[in-house]
Amino acid sequence: RGYLPLGKDWAITQEKSNKGAGFPMLHIHIMNIKGWLRGVHHKCETHRLQQYLDEYHFRFNRRGHMNSIFDKLITRMTEAKPVNYKMIKCELNT
Repeated sequence: RGYLPLGKDWAITQEKSNKGAGFPMLHIHIMNIKGWLRGVHHKCETHRLQQYLDEYHFRFNRRGHMNSIFDKLITRMTEAKPVNYKMIKCELNT
């Protein structure tokens, strides 16, 4: 029943899944997305939904690499070409 309202906007066909037993990770993932949207953003505007979902999945896909983030940051900083103040171009939007 929880996915029936989606049929108003998208062409969705439902198949029986033995009370959700066939897709436990899908249901867990959907519940995690809902909880993340409610907890982090408090409100989800329709025109920004895709951006919210992109951010969630970016974080979800990298959740197992948290211990390497600092190492990658240091590596990128040491391998990058130096930039001085004169090389920075700043444009103000007015």
